[in-house]
Amino acid sequence: MKKIIVFCLFIFTIYCNAQVYKNTLPQPEWVQIQKDGLIGYIDESGNEIVPPVYTNIGVFGDYIEGWALVEKDGLLGFIDVTGEEIVPPKYDTIGQSGNIKKGWLLVSKDGYYGFIDETGEEVVKPEYEAVENETPKLY
Repeated sequence: MKKIIVFCLFIFTIYCNAQVYKNTLPQPEWVQIQKDGLIGYIDESGNEIVPPVYTNIGVFGDYIEGWALVEKDGLLGFIDVTGEEIVPPKYDTIGQSGNIKKGWLLVSKDGYYGFIDETGEEVVKPEYEAVENETPKLY
């Protein structure tokens, strides 16, 4: 009986300490490829879904469901789960959605700030030196 209890405690401990990892692939049959130091994806038939043109591809869903942050030539953009480039890599930085305004992502380019929305449209052109999320005081 003591062995069963120890075994159950062992299994319980393993279960409680298990780490959950996000699937980095939008489709389980995709395979990450690399060519000349650049990253892309092919499907299970060998068809190129995302051409190997990116220096880095982030985790799908980290910023927006179904999108992955990509880096090309030091600039950032997004691709979706079909491999389509939703936001071409043209920004120096991209923030998380909703940090400043719900549904907007803060972007910067050449030291100026603006916003894109969750469809990839540039709603505020990067032309501002600073952006602050401050509620105006009413007097």
